[in-house]
Amino acid sequence: MKKGISVLLAALFLLWAAAEVPAWQIESFDVDLAVQPDGALLVEETILADFQGEPRHGIYRDIPLQTGDPYGIRRSIFLKFLGATDEGDKGWESRLTQEGVYRRIRLGSEGVTHRGKKTFRIRYKAERTLGFFPEHDELYWNATGNGWTIPILQARATVRLPGNIHSGQLRPAAYVGVHGSRSGDVTIHLLGSDAVQYTTSRPLNPFEGFTVVAGWPKGVVNPPSPGKRGWWLFVDNVYLLFPLLTLALMGTLWRRFGRDPKPGAIVVQYDPPDSLSPAEVGTLVDDRVDVKDITASIVDLARRGYLGIEEKGL
Repeated sequence: MKKGISVLLAALFLLWAAAEVPAWQIESFDVDLAVQPDGALLVEETILADFQGEPRHGIYRDIPLQTGDPYGIRRSIFLKFLGATDEGDKGWESRLTQEGVYRRIRLGSEGVTHRGKKTFRIRYKAERTLGFFPEHDELYWNATGNGWTIPILQARATVRLPGNIHSGQLRPAAYVGVHGSRSGDVTIHLLGSDAVQYTTSRPLNPFEGFTVVAGWPKGVVNPPSPGKRGWWLFVDNVYLLFPLLTLALMGTLWRRFGRDPKPGAIVVQYDPPDSLSPAEVGTLVDDRVDVKDITASIVDLARRGYLGIEEKGL
């Protein structure tokens, strides 16, 4: 009896352990972010995946195409996919789809499965990723994304600027955790005066991300013209015009149909309007139907020939 209970407990433990071990994981996630003089961003992601469970065809990489600020102003990112290769520099079969506000890159073939460790090196160009402020410019970039359902054992990101700046003017920061987290479990190393490297100091759990920030003085990157930035702002936030259009429409309707008559002399009308019956006029006068209103209606119907009235003696 005791032996049977021990076997049962051991089996339950193995089932629990198997449930806790993911079917696969990302051993390392390295990102190289090269800021261009025109403000574009060249991104190269090197993802080392370990397919330790069932064989897999490949991976999905979801990249957000829209960012926002606390005031509700949205900014769309222009993304151009440049290709993906494996550890032997052989191209991965890829397909791009739109999933809401994400660009999904599917890497792998339906007819081929993989076990063990595989490398996915993804390259793309992103525009409208920088923030241009009065005193400085800034890159705020989620290097891994928060949509992974498996752990990432280590993540590293390197930001490279197009020109050297004075020592101490490059201002880096980084955050690790779920969306909105301000945890700083990251080590930061300056690689000269034009580059900085960020490395996570703990594994990322499912749905945790790794965001890097770099700020630098004005003049390193050429900002877009005010006209172009205004047009981008208009296109991304055209929904903000709906309240203004609604206000203009309601104001036009009010001016045409809802305004009070202009003040002036009021002319007394002693006879009821031709379009109203005596009952209708009586009801409008005191907001109720009286016996005299009904009597007046009978007389009016007789006057118009719909009824006949005879006077009979008692």
